[in-house]
Amino acid sequence: MTAETIGTYPSVPDPAGWRRRGRELAARFDQALRDVGRALDVDPMVLASPSETPSVAVEAVTWRCVGALRRLELSPPTPETGWRIAQLVALLTELRELAFDLHQRDVERRTRHMSDCATGLALMREVTDPADLIDAVCAEIAVRCGFNRVVLSRVEDGVWKPWMGYFTEPTQYEAWFDAWVDQSVTLEEPTPERQLIIDPRPQAVVDTAAVTVSKEIVIDSAQSDSYVVSPIMRGAEVVGFVHADHWQRRRVDLVDRDVLWAFTEGFGHVYERAVLLGRVRNQRARLRDAQAAGARAMDDRLAGRTSFGSRAAAEADSAPAVTGREPSLTGLSMLSRPVRPGALPGLSGLTEREGDVLALMAAGGSNAAIAERLGIGEATVKSHVQRVLRKLGVANRTQAVGLVHGLAGERAFRP
Repeated sequence: MTAETIGTYPSVPDPAGWRRRGRELAARFDQALRDVGRALDVDPMVLASPSETPSVAVEAVTWRCVGALRRLELSPPTPETGWRIAQLVALLTELRELAFDLHQRDVERRTRHMSDCATGLALMREVTDPADLIDAVCAEIAVRCGFNRVVLSRVEDGVWKPWMGYFTEPTQYEAWFDAWVDQSVTLEEPTPERQLIIDPRPQAVVDTAAVTVSKEIVIDSAQSDSYVVSPIMRGAEVVGFVHADHWQRRRVDLVDRDVLWAFTEGFGHVYERAVLLGRVRNQRARLRDAQAAGARAMDDRLAGRTSFGSRAAAEADSAPAVTGREPSLTGLSMLSRPVRPGALPGLSGLTEREGDVLALMAAGGSNAAIAERLGIGEATVKSHVQRVLRKLGVANRTQAVGLVHGLAGERAFRP
């Protein structure tokens, strides 16, 4: 299985009536606020803060009604007082039922997304190329955890740098992100991102207007009113962030925080496993090459071919072949470094893996040969080739190779 197949698996279908029940609960919540507003003679809009989830708001409104009821019980008994007490008792009964139904829905939503997370992580375990895992993680989080926008950032040298993103409606949301890719955002106190470095537990920012955040990117550019952020860990070190939100459709809550936490923690283990498997593959390839070189050298000696040329050829053949990279999760820096074959201008927009593919293309390698050389699937190579062509602004491989040789001038371009 390659990275291209991960996102083709849809999220677990909604249970029957899931969306309908959600709309019914929202209508009951709005009606409860109006009823309590009339009973307490207050504006319903002040009963629930925009930063509160429905469950929290219902709990706060319930206690407000309890306080009003206690005050009425201590006042002199009158017909109006008795009617208002009966009204508040009926409202409290409705509020408790609504609170229970909202809690049950939260539990169902948590269970549903946790199941989706387990499915997504199981599929990602089948992808052995760390680069493909990184390419797929944002889309997987959006699909499995129910977010509309997901951004993966690297953390290094006291800053975090937006790196990759996935948007369910890219034409509307993607433009702001392009300007921030690889731009440094300072980890300043007391932003949630800075707090993650000190205490690496995910945070739910329910209202960005009520919390100190990195305003320029979070509010001015992303226009996010709430978001969750979770760390990507390498051992005890935070090497990346995942930001996610619902883009003004609703505010995030603790369920969103916990679901994102579960996915990012599992992804860290899946990624490290892929890195280790890549190292094992590289070691095996080097061992096979060394054995083959030794056999050729022995054949040369037995055949009496001991000229300087044959010895040089044997020594060249004995050099370990590089069948793939061994990226490190430290700083999530693998693939992020632009390829610089001979410090050629015009290629800084390519990732390291795309540079590897372009170099092998320029050397005349087919997709199959490139896949074997880099230790990845042929379908993955095709995907990288398409991205290279798009970034270079050329129509085909021939034009891409011609561009490389033109940039290199008289120098030979080798991977």
